[in-house]
Amino acid sequence: MRIMSTVGIYFVSMRTRGLSMPRFRQNKSSSVPAAKTLHAQMSEAVASGDRDTLRKICSSELFQTLAGVIDSRPKTLKTEWELVKYTNKWRYPRLADFRVAYQPLPGTKNMRLIKQAVVSISSVQKLTRYNNGVLVPGSGEEKEMLEHIVLQAEVDTSTWVSEPWKVWGNLSEMPYEQIRDDAIMFAEAMATRSRSQA
Repeated sequence: MRIMSTVGIYFVSMRTRGLSMPRFRQNKSSSVPAAKTLHAQMSEAVASGDRDTLRKICSSELFQTLAGVIDSRPKTLKTEWELVKYTNKWRYPRLADFRVAYQPLPGTKNMRLIKQAVVSISSVQKLTRYNNGVLVPGSGEEKEMLEHIVLQAEVDTSTWVSEPWKVWGNLSEMPYEQIRDDAIMFAEAMATRSRSQA
């Protein structure tokens, strides 16, 4: 089903349908390096309270959530995030899932075309907290983490050029099978909603 959907998008993106090269490009290879960069930028921005960076690199929904986290932090608390190293390099980072699909625009009958990628990253990280300049006990310890970074990019269907990747979410310590099942349920729910609005 997913393959047929992608083939259909390639067909629609041809200048003369069936007689030219598709203008749409999935560009899957960009998702893993983008996920690594955005993951580090997002983590550093949350730690330092950098809303401008978060607004630039995150979906609007995720930005609101992370801005709320920053706002709820006591003014006397300062945090520092550090990526110590990537781990399990023989297996990670890797592209765990990739899809291209039309999605309803909230509150309208219009649709938008999006690319979505899930990239799994294994790393050791360190989050250090200081309260009034004093190290918070228990913080600053190295922690090994497996995260699934969900990226999303909207595709302009007049030019077939994708916007830059943005972080849609960060699914920590979740089995891939659960991510896959959740993604399927989400796609089915969106399709049902689309049909009910038609």
